Amino acid sequence: MLKKNRTAVILCGGKGTRLGIIGKKLPKTLVKLQGKEILWYIIKILKKNDFNHIILPTGYKEKPIRKFLKSYNNFGIKIDCIYTGLNSNIGKRISKIEKKILNKEILLLNGDAVFNLDLNRIFNNHQKKKFDVTFLSSEITYPYGTI
Repeated sequence: MLKKNRTAVILCGGKGTRLGIIGKKLPKTLVKLQGKEILWYIIKILKKNDFNHIILPTGYKEKPIRKFLKSYNNFGIKIDCIYTGLNSNIGKRISKIEKKILNKEILLLNGDAVFNLDLNRIFNNHQKKKFDVTFLSSEITYPYGTI
């Protein structure tokens, strides 16, 4: 029996300006935490939760991201790294990768999202309840409100 494609889109095109000098050297997704890149943690948790197709809309510092993926042999899954432009906003990045999305239900996340969630449970609940969108966030307070 063929396994259904479960696709995640990891936004990896930002310039990382809030990182200061670190963001000038490497993309945010490749900043190391406890010796491993943020993107390494994201891909590992996605793979653990049965995601077998990952799309990376890139922009700023795309070459180090490609080199990183190659060093891990794409983690043994299908990973499409697609250059979507240096100054493209999120909407533009998504529209440029639309044809690579293999199914209508995807997980969209930021390339600096470090988490350890049971995505299978969340994704299955999303499908069972036939939601259009499921939004996950930790509590964050901004000057204009709280998420």
